[in-house]
Amino acid sequence: MTMNTERRKFIAGVGAAAASTAVLAGGQALAQGNQQIGARAMPYQAKPMPFDAKSITGISEKVLVSHYENNYVGAVKRLNAASVSKC
Repeated sequence: MTMNTERRKFIAGVGAAAASTAVLAGGQALAQGNQQIGARAMPYQAKPMPFDAKSITGISEKVLVSHYENNYVGAVKRLNAASVSKC
C-alpha cells in the first residue's frame, strides 16, 4: 500500500511541475529591451521558472532544471532562430 501512496504523491508532484511548465510555454515570452548593440533582435525571451525547483517533492531539482533549460529555453531559442531567419 505504501508503494501506491508514494506513486500517487510522485505523480501529483510531476503533474504540478508539468502544469507550471505548460503555463510557461503557453505564455508569450517577449524580449525586454536588454539587447546587445549590433546583435539581432530576439523577439522572444525565456521567462524564469515560476517556482523553486528545490521545493518540488517527488522529482529532483536537477531533472526540473535540466528539462526547463533543454526543453523550454531550447524551444524559445529555436523560435527566435526561426523568426530571425524569416526576416
